[in-house]
Amino acid sequence: MLFALAAGATVAGLGAVLGRPGIGLGALLVFLVGNPLSAVSAAPELLPQPWGEIGQWLPVGAGGTALRSAAFFAGAGAGQAVAILAGYAVAGLLLVLLARRGRIGAGGRRSGRARRGVRGLTGRAAGRTAAVCPAQRAAARRARRPLLQSVVDRGGWCPWKH
Repeated sequence: MLFALAAGATVAGLGAVLGRPGIGLGALLVFLVGNPLSAVSAAPELLPQPWGEIGQWLPVGAGGTALRSAAFFAGAGAGQAVAILAGYAVAGLLLVLLARRGRIGAGGRRSGRARRGVRGLTGRAAGRTAAVCPAQRAAARRARRPLLQSVVDRGGWCPWKH
């Protein structure tokens, strides 16, 4: 469970800070690089050096070492692996929290709609917050319908070319 949190938090944290490239970088680091270097199917000592040691510092390798220690050695020698997994989990969650508070992140400043949330998408506030064309806003006002419902009814596209 700690391995899942460490891997997920790492990818989510990089995604929160760097955007879509961060998700790709996180998946590349954790899975594409981490799986071959983890030595889960064999001992890390059987990999060429220094790759066996590097793999143990990645979430997949640390998770494999912790699992191997728990299954065969009653948890002896799992301390470093658990510490590495906890470090990845804490670092990833901190990156997510910092990006959510707007202190760091790929987008820089959050948009007005992201600051206000979803609550403004119906009723009178719809004209100020929804990111649709002015013609759709006017049509929704004339029909006295929530803007979101008007957009959904039209399939989300604007029939007026402008």
